Amino acid sequence: LVGFDHSLLRQGETSVTLTFANGGSSSVDWVIAMDPDRVQSSLTTINDFYASFQELETTRDKWRQDRADECSKIPGCPHNEAMSDAGRRFHAVSAYRRLLGDLPDELLKGAARLVADQVAVKSSANTVASGVNTFDALLLPQPMLPVPLAATTAESRMHHGVRGLRETSTAVPSSVASSEQATEGSKFEEVAAKVRECIKSTELGKDVKVIYVGGQKEFATVLAYGDMMVYKLQSMGTSLQDMLTALIAYKELVKYARKNRIKRVLIDLVSNGGGLVLLSDVLQSLFIKDYDPKTLCSLYDKRVAEYWREWVLSFGQGLDHSIQQHVDEIDKRARSTTLDVAKWYAKWQLKYLYGLVTASNDILGKAFGCSGAFPPAACRGQIIVDAEEILSWANKVEKAQDVDSIMAIVRDVLPKHPFVPTSLYDNGAAGWFPFTSGEIVDRETLDPFEDLTDVSQPVEQFWGGVKANFSKRGIFASCPSSVVAAQNVIALSMQGLMPDDILDYRDHPFEDVAVVTDGLSGSAGSSFPSRLIVSGYVTAFTYGGNGDGFMDTSAFAGGNVLEYSSWWPRTAVAAELGMWLLPDSAWERYAISINATHKHGDTVTPAYPYPMPLQAANARFNFNIMYLKELGVGPEDKQTMLPRQYYRIPAHKHYMRWPKHIQESCGNPKGQLELYQAISKENWCAVRMNPEKLGKGWDQACVPKAEQCKCCHTIDNPDEKKLATAVIVLLILLGVCCCTCLGGIGYCCYKKFFHPGVPRGDARTVPLAGGQQYTNAVAPADQQLTEPATAARQD
Repeated sequence: LVGFDHSLLRQGETSVTLTFANGGSSSVDWVIAMDPDRVQSSLTTINDFYASFQELETTRDKWRQDRADECSKIPGCPHNEAMSDAGRRFHAVSAYRRLLGDLPDELLKGAARLVADQVAVKSSANTVASGVNTFDALLLPQPMLPVPLAATTAESRMHHGVRGLRETSTAVPSSVASSEQATEGSKFEEVAAKVRECIKSTELGKDVKVIYVGGQKEFATVLAYGDMMVYKLQSMGTSLQDMLTALIAYKELVKYARKNRIKRVLIDLVSNGGGLVLLSDVLQSLFIKDYDPKTLCSLYDKRVAEYWREWVLSFGQGLDHSIQQHVDEIDKRARSTTLDVAKWYAKWQLKYLYGLVTASNDILGKAFGCSGAFPPAACRGQIIVDAEEILSWANKVEKAQDVDSIMAIVRDVLPKHPFVPTSLYDNGAAGWFPFTSGEIVDRETLDPFEDLTDVSQPVEQFWGGVKANFSKRGIFASCPSSVVAAQNVIALSMQGLMPDDILDYRDHPFEDVAVVTDGLSGSAGSSFPSRLIVSGYVTAFTYGGNGDGFMDTSAFAGGNVLEYSSWWPRTAVAAELGMWLLPDSAWERYAISINATHKHGDTVTPAYPYPMPLQAANARFNFNIMYLKELGVGPEDKQTMLPRQYYRIPAHKHYMRWPKHIQESCGNPKGQLELYQAISKENWCAVRMNPEKLGKGWDQACVPKAEQCKCCHTIDNPDEKKLATAVIVLLILLGVCCCTCLGGIGYCCYKKFFHPGVPRGDARTVPLAGGQQYTNAVAPADQQLTEPATAARQD
């Protein structure tokens, strides 16, 4: 807490002492600051999306009225049907009317008193480099594009893995890239120099060698301390550059350890808040030498409420199937009535779609930073679609001369679905956001569950006296692509996510591996150490806590953490488009049946997620639940286990010491190195074989076997073996061919494999950057060389 006159805040201080009216005092380590000028607005500013929904409601009402008016002028038009929807209004507006109102005076007075008494700071101290007030920055939407659209920084997008990353590669001009790399390089050097200076300023630092420091602020650090290496990660990364930096750090770690014959490595994850699940999977694979996704990858499932099960049963068969059903319904109605009524029905269906798409562009555009007259090119198709095109379809329908012409127009435009943002569905597969077939895959087959049966056919669990449904367990789709096998390294290094020579450092020299945390490692920063510990090869150390030594080695478990601000817009749009495609679905009926709070007369509208009422409110949540298969009990085919977060996994040894601010090397270098010194003096294998909480948190069944004292038994990737076999067979075949050619009977071999089926022309060698050369075959001047790959196979 910072006093109004700033008297409690001093540069360099990490805690303050507060004196209370009763004479008591207390030392406070955490400083919370608010700008009093912003409190009132933050509590009363309505979310911008409210206006979007009001506009959608207005458009929908006008559509219903205009549709009914036109119907009344057409003989044979079903007037009752046209009027029956007139009373249906959008449910979110009613929700806002109930929630907003006037905030209680007690709340406002309490907030004002809090501001006046305790929490003012100078605006100059609360301004970020961009000139935006820090509190303002917290209130602003944080636009993040879905993975298929852009490589984002949130771990919630990284579970899509290599598929999503590959689609987002963008060419950068070499001059720009060189300038950016030079700038980043200088910042890296500044950070590295600062870390070296901090460590050398301590007495223990004289025995420490700083091998590598990566990041524009300290992110990945490699130290050598006596007979021990230290690999320190402050998070699991928030960008793709962080992933590359972490793996370069790993490479430097192994390189130095090999050269100096160091066999021990301590992984420092103090206050590691998580980040990229992809990086966590890669590092797990490297440190415990497990390259088989079936043994390495953690299991995940979802709690499947009836609401979401009905969603999947209604929309999960895939967009193509849903559109075909919609087209069939239009065809059925068009052929059972007059031409004028058929045109009326088809035209107003398209106009309704136009209103939905316009609202979708507005809502998704705001959520993902794609709004405005000229949205970024990457937004088009995946977030923003062409709504005006739909009106042209409606105009064509209105001019149609017969039912066949109407259906020809409908069948020409709807199956191509250019009106659906591609971020809502899997291309050519089952699924409809937020459930798609590309997220969780079957652990055994490594393929998506067929027709989303993992959700539509859930598994019942009876936990804590309550029965609930959960999806079938699988692994993240990105994990098989993250294990450090040859085929994956090629793909990841081509995308700049991994050093291309990482395979040379895969077989690390470490026989002793340990991890140290303060219990605050969360998300991917929890799944990483949890997986290392249960492997049996890694010793865990913790410090701090409340003094009883029973603390967990990490906090909340990893999953794909979702930002509600970017999740609800796609879910809301998916609900509206789903109801247009498949009206009166099982999900819609269920969503109406549970929506007891948003009634409009005799009509109840379906319930689905919508924005927070106030701009200042936001949420993050994890839809997926992580499991460690090593904690399963019972026969292998009927094993049961609880989610990771229901277990306390204590360290093998806990230190009753409380060094502050050692997440960063410069925060408290003396405390950090003293902790490293204490850990380095331990016999790690002996500690692991004799955990201090044995029988009080550690069960004997979890104590590693003697053969696990030395790290680590390599688990090979089966696909890598297949790849190696295929390469060997190919080399043998090539060798046989060459030997046959040398034997004098190789003309057919030459003709079959190398002789082109077009006139030869000439070959030109073009010099490229880096001394490489590229040979280009050129046909004679009067002929064109087309499809050279096909031509080369012709006789």
